Amino acid sequence: MSETEGPDAPRRPWLWIGLSAVLLAGVVALAIWAVGLRQDLDDSNAEVERYQAQSEQVATESDDLSAQIDQLAAAIDDTSGRLDEAIAAGQQSADELRGKAADANQGADEVRQKAADAQADAQGAVEALDTRMSELAAQIKAKLAELKAAAADPGMADAPEPEPEPESTATPEEPVQESATEEPAKDGDAAEEEGPPDPDGS
Repeated sequence: MSETEGPDAPRRPWLWIGLSAVLLAGVVALAIWAVGLRQDLDDSNAEVERYQAQSEQVATESDDLSAQIDQLAAAIDDTSGRLDEAIAAGQQSADELRGKAADANQGADEVRQKAADAQADAQGAVEALDTRMSELAAQIKAKLAELKAAAADPGMADAPEPEPEPESTATPEEPVQESATEEPAKDGDAAEEEGPPDPDGS
C-alpha cells in the first residue's frame, strides 16, 4: 500500500465534480433554451409587427372603402333626386300635353261648328238668291207680257201704267212668296196666248 493511498490520503471531490458537471450542463441547456426562446420571441415580435402592419393596412383600406361607400351613397342620393325631378317634369309635361290635346280637340270642335254654321249660312244665302232670281224672272216675264199686250193693242198705250208692286223680301223660310209672284206671270202668258184684240171690236 502506497503512501498516497493510505487511510489519511485526501479523497477527490467526485460529488462536487458531478454536481458541477450537471450544473454546467444545466447552464448550457438553459443558455440554449434562452437563445431559442429569444429567437422565438423575436419571431413572435416580427409576427406581431407584421400583423400590426397588416391591421394598419386593413384599417386604411377600410377607411378608403368607407369613403367610397359614402361617395356612392351621395351619388345614389343625387341620382335619386334627379330621377324624382325627371319624373315630376315628365308628369308635368304629360299634363301639359293632355291639356293641349284637350284644347286642340275643343278648337277642332269649334272649327267644325263654325264650318257647319258657315255652310248653313251659305246654303241659306244660295236658297235666298234662287228665290230672288225666281221672283225677278217672274216679274220680268209679267212685264214682257204686259209690253207685248200693249204693243198688240195701241189703245192700251195711253192707259196709266200700273203701280209697281213692292219687291218681296222673301227668306228661305218663306217660299210662299215665289208662287205669289209667279201668278202675274201666268196671267201675262195667258193674255199673250189670247192674242191681240180684234180692231173691229169683235
